[in-house]
Amino acid sequence: MELFFLLLTIPLYVFFMLWKWVNGMRDQQCYILDYQRYKPSDDMMAGVDFYWEVIKRNKNLGLNESKFLLKAGVTLGIGDQTYSPKIMFSGREECPKLEDGLSEMDEFFHDSVAKVLLRAYISPLEIDVLLVNVSTFAAVPSPSSRIINHYKMRPDIKSFNITGMACSASLISLEIVRNVFKLYKNMFALLVTTDSLSLDWYPGTDKPMILSNCLFPSGGCAILLTNNKSLK
Repeated sequence: MELFFLLLTIPLYVFFMLWKWVNGMRDQQCYILDYQRYKPSDDMMAGVDFYWEVIKRNKNLGLNESKFLLKAGVTLGIGDQTYSPKIMFSGREECPKLEDGLSEMDEFFHDSVAKVLLRAYISPLEIDVLLVNVSTFAAVPSPSSRIINHYKMRPDIKSFNITGMACSASLISLEIVRNVFKLYKNMFALLVTTDSLSLDWYPGTDKPMILSNCLFPSGGCAILLTNNKSLK
């Protein structure tokens, strides 16, 4: 029995080491060509005073919760150049609609993606891989589908959509791009990462939960990547 087990494991081990060697020989190149950070419009700029007004109008919060949230927000970096979703300026953060989340997401997509492609002189038709991550917002059609349709990208584009992975989503997205680059040469990839905060306001009083109301400002980034060595 032991001899049979040994004869079985040796070929498996050899196969694994061979696969590991072949995988290591693959092209590992992944270059950032350009990137574009999203800066919302000035009418979405909120400061500490505005944030305090938002806290006060949420009637579920008591004095202790309100002070805790304000202190946490200031400590975490809320300042005069912090941007918030438009829904907060209309006072509807406790009763959002799906359209609010889609609108916030589309504003970012239409701004950052267009700018990074234009600056790099790359047509949307040249993009081979599209990977979109939106930390907590899962829409149908997916955000990647919305970008493909808006920019008229190729029907054979390799598209991925990641949601619900929080802060690890960007690293996971980059790893997916690198794995695709191992299989194909001279590709362009567009990595889009953002949050859609319009639907994320927590109206309760549980401190670990209300902390999320001040952790994330509006923003995002579109990154253009390639494994073409001639462009490094």
